[in-house]
Amino acid sequence: MVRRLLLASFGFKVFIVALCFLLVRVHYVFTKNFAWFSPTATVSEVERAIESAPRSAIDARDENGETGLILAARLPNLQVFKLLLAAWPDLNAVSEWDHGHRRTALGWAAYNADSVQAQEMVRLLVGRGADVDVRDNKRKTPLRLLVRINTPETCLDWVIFLAKHGADINAKDERGQSLLRRKLFKQDVRFTSEFIRRLAPIVRTADLADAADFAMGPEVQNSELAGMLNVAALQSPEDRREYNVDAWDDLGLNALMRAVIRDDEIAAGRVIENRQDVDDKSRDEFARTALHLSALARRFHCMRLLLASNANRFITDMRGNTALHYAATITDPSESREVVRTLMTDVVDPAALLNAQNNEGDTLAHWAIKLDNRALMSYLAENYGKDIDLTVRNRDGKNLIELAESLGRGEIQRMLLAA
Repeated sequence: MVRRLLLASFGFKVFIVALCFLLVRVHYVFTKNFAWFSPTATVSEVERAIESAPRSAIDARDENGETGLILAARLPNLQVFKLLLAAWPDLNAVSEWDHGHRRTALGWAAYNADSVQAQEMVRLLVGRGADVDVRDNKRKTPLRLLVRINTPETCLDWVIFLAKHGADINAKDERGQSLLRRKLFKQDVRFTSEFIRRLAPIVRTADLADAADFAMGPEVQNSELAGMLNVAALQSPEDRREYNVDAWDDLGLNALMRAVIRDDEIAAGRVIENRQDVDDKSRDEFARTALHLSALARRFHCMRLLLASNANRFITDMRGNTALHYAATITDPSESREVVRTLMTDVVDPAALLNAQNNEGDTLAHWAIKLDNRALMSYLAENYGKDIDLTVRNRDGKNLIELAESLGRGEIQRMLLAA
């Protein structure tokens, strides 16, 4: 009897293993038939495949656990990437390859940013609302992955681009190395000099001092680099024109914006004391105000300070986005909720702000659906369901439920129907 039970148990285990293997093979055969996973497929073949495939297939994964968008960014293949991007895939999906880097498409685009194709991918992903601070399996953010660009000027151009869209300049990986620390470790004097010249005004003094200590430490032992960083750290805010209301720097930022990016609440307060408004005179090249930047970069202390100084929550950037719209781009649930909670506090007409439409006709909820931000949608449905207008249509003529259905966001669609 015991022998029969053991044999039956063994047979059942063999059956389960065989079934799992079969499912993996079926998944592989299914996904490899999508043209965007084939290195030999033409652009027209990929285009036809996207048009004919079910919506759920856009985020299907290959045998390496990569979606088509991630694979296109890793190769990089800009033409296929653009076709997939137009179908609104999950921009923040992370590859599930056990033996590889668990990166988003933006992570791979930044890693390959010495290529012109990859640079265009970075620009397109950020413009669509990809989260700029998602970390890979080694805790490297897209900005940290820019280290592979050998030309300091080009590297810093893209560091500045990501920083202006909310990326943390000082983000450290699992070894405690930020982008600057990695360049210091490689004794890169030219990069450090350019970094200080161009980026010191938006880097916290404490972080510059920390980098100087690292340069003097046993891993680097370079007094020249340490001296350069200490000089930058010791400059007073006045020397950096921090409180000059009308002073714009080479980055296209004024004193208030620099303070927000640095998360320097004291400097931001001093600037506000010297000006009459915090809106129209504080717009960057994307027509964003300091309030937009505080939401993008998740600078909550500065955001509350700006709101206390009567910053206009309804003011829009060049794409018609309010600061609230940018909550949709944040994948960290606690941070996206805090952006919404802070901006919605004491709003006289919550429905007006929640249903404000950008140039594409998208409300905050429309954008969250497009970005598949389920955590944020759950929070909105639970706390602001009565204020969200389900009938508002974007420029494609879709209301929230129709948009969720068309993009295959079934979970979000159920949330909306239950709200």
